[in-house]
Amino acid sequence: MLAESLQAVIAQTLIPKIDSGRIAALEIMIALPAIRNLIREDKIPQMQHVIQSNQAQGMLPLTTHLKALAAEGLIYTA
Repeated sequence: MLAESLQAVIAQTLIPKIDSGRIAALEIMIALPAIRNLIREDKIPQMQHVIQSNQAQGMLPLTTHLKALAAEGLIYTA
């Protein structure tokens, strides 16, 4: 049922900003047919690869967003 009803998942982590405060680092997963199939087959660890390879469809891996925030000078790099 989850595979059929899910539309998208947006997760956020608050990261300390360089100057002060916090900024949201996002990860976006859209329920494309590949994601729905992985849910049905209980192959959850493989979802990260699908997210990485489908950024053109609007998915956003957390690592990609963190790199973008660091490149903009908003957060420290590890």
